[in-house]
Amino acid sequence: MSQSASPIPRDPELMAKIEAILTRLLDATGASRGTLRADDPARGWQADTPAMEVLRHGAPTMMNDASVNHRAAGSIQWIIKTGAILKQEDLTKVEANPPWQLMQVFKARSQMVGPVFKGDWVYGWVSAHDVTGPRPWTETDEAAMRTAIADIGALVL
Repeated sequence: MSQSASPIPRDPELMAKIEAILTRLLDATGASRGTLRADDPARGWQADTPAMEVLRHGAPTMMNDASVNHRAAGSIQWIIKTGAILKQEDLTKVEANPPWQLMQVFKARSQMVGPVFKGDWVYGWVSAHDVTGPRPWTETDEAAMRTAIADIGALVL
């Protein structure tokens, strides 16, 4: 008799805390979508699908789409290589290209993405997307992203 893998239970308390952090990020930046993506098999997380997402401004959900290898995307490769927060004001005019689906399917027009490190490894990343149009990301927005990254890292690492 073969044993099937049982689903990994989600930790509702942890998820509520992550949701609150992403909500604060959106409150501070005015962004439309906040996500946490991470590779954490013990929690059942795989970075191609967000572990958590908060939506505003009619932004479509990314929660049910695992079709993109996000770690291979130019934008994520950039944060892995630099270890810095990536601020892209207009996704139609960038060098570190995000997956085309981010713009075409998920309607993002600008984004800010920051790495969550576990030692030297990029465990995951926090994203803030704006679907309302291109926009500058300010130092205040970046500070809010740094806070979100630190708060999430303190919870999950």
